[in-house]
Amino acid sequence: MSEEDMESFTEGIQSCVAQEEVVMAETGAEALARMIVAKGRIFLVPSTKSFLYQGFSDNQHVVTLLPTETCSCSASDSAQRCVHRLAAVLAIGGSVQSYANKAEDKASGCKTAISVPPRSMSRRAPNTRKNNRPVHQQGDLSLSDKHLSRDEELENRVKQLWAMSSNGVDRATVAILHLHDFLTLKPNEWLSGKVIDFYLQLKRIDLQVEGDVFIVDHFVAGIILHGDKVAMRKNTLSKTNLEQHSCLIGVCNVGNYHWILLYVNRRTHSAIVLDPTGYPNAESHMSKNLVKHIRYWFEERTCRTGTESIFSNVPWQATTIPHTKQSDGYNCGVYVLLMARELMQREKALSDPTVPMHVNIGGARMEVAKEILDK
Repeated sequence: MSEEDMESFTEGIQSCVAQEEVVMAETGAEALARMIVAKGRIFLVPSTKSFLYQGFSDNQHVVTLLPTETCSCSASDSAQRCVHRLAAVLAIGGSVQSYANKAEDKASGCKTAISVPPRSMSRRAPNTRKNNRPVHQQGDLSLSDKHLSRDEELENRVKQLWAMSSNGVDRATVAILHLHDFLTLKPNEWLSGKVIDFYLQLKRIDLQVEGDVFIVDHFVAGIILHGDKVAMRKNTLSKTNLEQHSCLIGVCNVGNYHWILLYVNRRTHSAIVLDPTGYPNAESHMSKNLVKHIRYWFEERTCRTGTESIFSNVPWQATTIPHTKQSDGYNCGVYVLLMARELMQREKALSDPTVPMHVNIGGARMEVAKEILDK
């Protein structure tokens, strides 16, 4: 290359650098994002793939692009102006303004699928309409094989979710279940309290026993069983109309490693604790404690609401019922979940509370997972 050509080339490079500095000074992060796109720093292959923003995790913004490759920004970058996120939006033809609107409308940390417009279309116009309805996540979880049966589709989707990292959510019609809780349904995992509560609420609706059964979440159930009077005074569910229900069902964690079931029935005057390990003396002792603590809890509830509860004057009886025995060290959550389901079915039929003596634990986790995804 001649000296004249070399000088011209150098001037051109300096001109480009100066131009980029001017643009950066004028428009900030958006200009940097455009430069990332222009210089081919972000590729979407194939172009029909969705762009997924996985949220803020471990002081980094994580963006899935291929979807196997990720880029990240440091914690000092603004959550709303991460240049990698902006660049990814620009790369698929979206506008920065529409992306900002979506970020404001959606809860932080949720995995959001953004569809890719055709190549012939220009950048999308900003979408200012807010949409707060639950959105079923698509992305890589959708099944392309239309010839699969519904049961096979659900089983495949369960396996796909179990294979994912736990930084997303899956949504159902009654609540939001985080993926890391859903993953506890995997074989040999200890179930989380949230996935148990979620499934029991689902079955309560499915069995149409909303008017008869109230599901006490695992946090409040633990407070009642353990008898913490200060905590009971603060968690009386005073804004909930318990009086329209005939029984309360909840799960309680003991020692941070074992799940047991609480069952309180106003119709039969029963206060029952079911321990999957099946030790009669332990169940009898905990049932007697439940009677004492449930009386105190309803007294505090009466004080809070100013109205005496119909549960307050019930002559509670501590009792036990025969049930399936746990034979391993990690399925206690599955046992209490299935026993609670059986009790709700019995409540619907107005029959005496019983639970099955034999449970297919081996297939129960997949069955529960498919029921959750099918709603």
